[in-house]
Amino acid sequence: MSNNLRGAFSLPLPAGEVDVLLNLNALRLCTEAEGIELGALLERMASDSVTVLPKLLFAAYKNKVFLSGGTPVYEFEQFAAQVGTLDIEAILEDVQAAMEAGEQGKATAAKAAQA
Repeated sequence: MSNNLRGAFSLPLPAGEVDVLLNLNALRLCTEAEGIELGALLERMASDSVTVLPKLLFAAYKNKVFLSGGTPVYEFEQFAAQVGTLDIEAILEDVQAAMEAGEQGKATAAKAAQA
């Protein structure tokens, strides 16, 4: 069984580009850090993306680092300060595109399973 709900992309932070992986584990990291359920996170994202987006991206950053066997070099506030210099609309487009790519993979896997 594969996890097709995933999106990998890079963030061009002022201190250097970092890779992030937004998948189920990143969502888990974020919801656990916030002490909320996924539905509440999605609601907060819709109503307050300026606050939630850096937290979600930080979870995706840590997820990518952990998956690679590394140790994160940024603390949240350092990371959030750098994310704050980026174009939020462009980041949201990257997140959406990455997740849509995962959804396309999911649809392809479903079609293959039906064949």
